[in-house]
Formats: sequence, C-alpha cells, structure tokens
Amino acid sequence: MASEDMLLLGVALIIVVNRLWAQTGLRSSRLAYALVQAINLSACVVLFVARLEGIDSTLDAAIRLFLLAFVAWHVALNYIANGRRAREREQQRSAALASGGGALPVDVVANAGAVLGDDGEDL
Repeated sequence: MASEDMLLLGVALIIVVNRLWAQTGLRSSRLAYALVQAINLSACVVLFVARLEGIDSTLDAAIRLFLLAFVAWHVALNYIANGRRAREREQQRSAALASGGGALPVDVVANAGAVLGDDGEDL
C-alpha cells in the first residue's frame, strides 16, 4: 500500500475516532478521553516522522504540517470539552451537597467513579 493511501486511511481513522467520542456517550468516560487523546498524539508523532514518497519535499512538509495542525485542533477541542464537562459535574455535585445533602442527581451518581477514587477522595 502506498504512503499516500496510508496517510488517507490514517486521517479518516482520526476523524472517525474523534467523531465517535464527541457524538456518543463516551464523552463522559475519562478512559475514552484518554484513549482518544493517546491516538491523536500518536498520530501527531507518526505525521511528524513519516514521509510521503515520490513527491516534492516542500509539498510533503506542507501536507504533514497541515495534518499535524488538524490533529492538534482535535486535541484542543477534546481538552476544552472534557474540562467543561468536568466543571459541570463538579458544580452539580457541589450544588447537590450544599442543598442539604439530599440525593445526588443521576448523572452525578453515574459519573462518581470518574470523579472520585476508590476511597471517595477527589483524584
């Protein structure tokens, strides 16, 4: 398989992985976030190291820099979205605890494992 084909398949994989994470329930999973970011960072490393064969070196560099920026953009978007969700979960948790210690909202209880460690302390 040619290097151009591998590059196109790699870019398609990055797009699919990021869209699956962003558009599904995986957004609330810290493990899924870490895996998606690891895939994105490994794609950046591969794009930095790999070379396209049979084309001008300037064009090769321009293509790889554009794709590096594209993947870095996904990394930044994922980071911002994950931080926003973490703040919302913490605000819900604080509001529920401040309102007299009543029952926690369902989404806070469902995400408690992502926010709290085994001993109940914040990670």
